[in-house]
Amino acid sequence: MPTPAELIQQARRLQAGGQVPSAIQMYQAALKAQPRNADAHQWLGLAYLQIGQHREAVDHATRAAKLEPMSAERWFVLANLYRNIGLWKEARETFEKAMWLNKDHTGAVAGLAQIMGAMGEREEALALVAPAAAREDAHPEAVAVHAELCMTLGRPEEGLENLRRHAERTGTHPLARQRLLFQLGHVYQAVERYDEAFEAFSSANALNQSRWDRAGFRASVDRAIADWSPEAHANVAPCPMASERPVFIVGMPRSGTTLVEQIIASHPRCYGAGELGITRHIMARLHNTQSASVLPIPPPSRIGPDDVVQAAGFYLRALKSIEATADRVTDKLPLNFLYLPLLARMFPSGHFIHCLRDPVDTCLSCWTHHFAGPMQFAYNFDDLAAFYADYLRLMRHWTETLGVPALEVRYEQLVADQEPQIRRIVESIGVEWNDACLRFHENPRLAMTVSMEQVRRPMYASAVARHERYGERLEPLRQALRREGVDAG
Repeated sequence: MPTPAELIQQARRLQAGGQVPSAIQMYQAALKAQPRNADAHQWLGLAYLQIGQHREAVDHATRAAKLEPMSAERWFVLANLYRNIGLWKEARETFEKAMWLNKDHTGAVAGLAQIMGAMGEREEALALVAPAAAREDAHPEAVAVHAELCMTLGRPEEGLENLRRHAERTGTHPLARQRLLFQLGHVYQAVERYDEAFEAFSSANALNQSRWDRAGFRASVDRAIADWSPEAHANVAPCPMASERPVFIVGMPRSGTTLVEQIIASHPRCYGAGELGITRHIMARLHNTQSASVLPIPPPSRIGPDDVVQAAGFYLRALKSIEATADRVTDKLPLNFLYLPLLARMFPSGHFIHCLRDPVDTCLSCWTHHFAGPMQFAYNFDDLAAFYADYLRLMRHWTETLGVPALEVRYEQLVADQEPQIRRIVESIGVEWNDACLRFHENPRLAMTVSMEQVRRPMYASAVARHERYGERLEPLRQALRREGVDAG
């Protein structure tokens, strides 16, 4: 009989391998044998977070912290969990508690400073994180947050030298160095030093250790298009338990999904839930696998009426645990575009918005950002171009051939013609007009994604045609897109 410690180690291996349901069962077994095991509670909370069960995640992470109330690390983990699910007030208070227990916990310092900055307390946040970032042994996250705050305060040069010094320091872990190099690229971009920005982004992307299965993804898209013919799609019965709550915002990453969500979330009847991982676990169940990675859509022949009803019920229960009262709740996980016809069957009264942006700007923006999720295609131009082409033809099949209803929102049109486009968005989700949607940048809600800072400002045009500032340096990207049949200008 394995001990609780052995069960936890086995569960962590399963969790790291994407077998989250089995990991949850093993953590629960450890807790049955030892109910006050803080490690089991903490890791169980993080496992629940992975499958979108936020209430359970908070419950177990809180228990872990209360079992070891003098552990700064336990409170730090709980604070990060709060931040991940958008409970900013709770995240701030918990980061403060971790810092009170250990003033040198630079992860807590960086987390608190980032939230303070997002809440508009930028000078105070900078003063908090600056000493931690200046240390020779500074945590990379503190250095990156310091540079980011300097940039948002309009003083990018202030954090540049420290950021560059840490990014070039030998012995830094590759993942930490990658984070610093991406931030360095953004600072160089802010001061219009595009040669150096391009070099920093190139170095950051070169540190990627995972590889994108370009051929495998293309084959899965080919299969999905072949499997989901209009006849096969018609044979998948829609869920009779109609719900208008879900609003799915899909498209390529960096195509304007966060901006559209912020506009919707500014409506008093709507809630912006961010990038939810619920659909990945629905797909894992339909595929009869425990993998939590990005899976292809199953063929219609394997989806029965009970599957559709059960999947819709699971999704709605997860939404309720996140937000119980709002009439509309957004899920802006961009890669939900993979599952659009099934989601439309699960929610025949749901709402779907497809965000589009100039292909070169979209791919450039992906290439210049450090993603936390499964975005292995974003680290080189050939992979990006192939993924973009496959995404585009899949979306065309879903919307044009199958007739899945999705409102197209083009980023450039949204920037150029704001009020009419925002009114289209609000009308499409079936709620009455509210002027607060025009003032989305005043919404105190925080969007803790790579687009966080953008949605805290009025709409701006500087991100339109950004690729032109890099000139010939991006010719390999343009050529890669053209080879894939994508109009790259």
